[in-house]
Amino acid sequence: MTGPLVFAVLGVLAILVGVYAARGQQRMLSARVGENNAKLARNNTRILFMGLGVVFLIVALLGLIGELTR
Repeated sequence: MTGPLVFAVLGVLAILVGVYAARGQQRMLSARVGENNAKLARNNTRILFMGLGVVFLIVALLGLIGELTR
């Protein structure tokens, strides 16, 4: 039962990192390389971490279903 819980926590953390890291990265990069490149980097970071978070949440859900059907 701890496996799905760990994956759920990792999924939520990855989504939160995606949101907050993307904001910080845009502020840092906009001063260096310009606003358009900073928005592109922000979107890539957000997509990467949110996608990873969704995968973790799906694995957690499948693990929870597997535990409950035993």
